[in-house]
Amino acid sequence: MCFPISAIISVLIWCVIIGAVLAILRLLIAFVLPRLGIGADIVNLFVQVFMIILWAVITIAVIVIVGEAIVCLIGMAPSIGHLGR
Repeated sequence: MCFPISAIISVLIWCVIIGAVLAILRLLIAFVLPRLGIGADIVNLFVQVFMIILWAVITIAVIVIVGEAIVCLIGMAPSIGHLGR
């Protein structure tokens, strides 16, 4: 299955948007929790675990998409054996 270039661009743009939203949420959590008096160490641990899992999922999705694009490009390339004929 070959992806059109516009689909790959859209996925990469969404990855950047998700990354920006996660960074903003991380800053907000670090800013708000001490003011609420909530045990910041426990909540911070859960936030970090969540961030690691989320980044792992995003990275796996990007690897799959890039891998599919490479396989598609290799499949569309002419065979090297036919170049000399």
